[in-house]
Amino acid sequence: MTLSYEGGVMHHTFLFKEGLWLAKGYFIDHKNIITPMEGEAKIIHSGDIWINEGKMKLMDDKKIEIENHYEIVPFAPGKDYTTYTILNPSLGKMKGKFVVVGDSILSSYNSLCGHYSGMEYLQRINDTSYRNKGALFQDDQKLSSWVVELKKVED
Repeated sequence: MTLSYEGGVMHHTFLFKEGLWLAKGYFIDHKNIITPMEGEAKIIHSGDIWINEGKMKLMDDKKIEIENHYEIVPFAPGKDYTTYTILNPSLGKMKGKFVVVGDSILSSYNSLCGHYSGMEYLQRINDTSYRNKGALFQDDQKLSSWVVELKKVED
């Protein structure tokens, strides 16, 4: 695999370019029950903020939907990290950080109430494909984890 760098940071398309990404993978709950899931992430660059509107639906009888609204501070020139806030209707408001490390975007976040925390890993496969893995905790207990493939919808 050839790595392409711009200004010391690998060229990434997820988050860095506007567009719609379709997601498909699986969700693992606190009891380690695996459920297929699918959804989308819509990236919008609006002035001095980037938005990531994410929606995922568990493909079981309950059809539970998970929504996250990210407000991301754009990466400053020459910087490989930034901050963001997430609003999740079920968990409340959270603050986090993104850092670009080679072919990956790493993320960690904590809720303002202090009970929830999580991490995500986005690996660039190519300009239109990413692999996402992550986990969410409540205090010291795992609530969920997931593995998702993201595919960009052509412009």
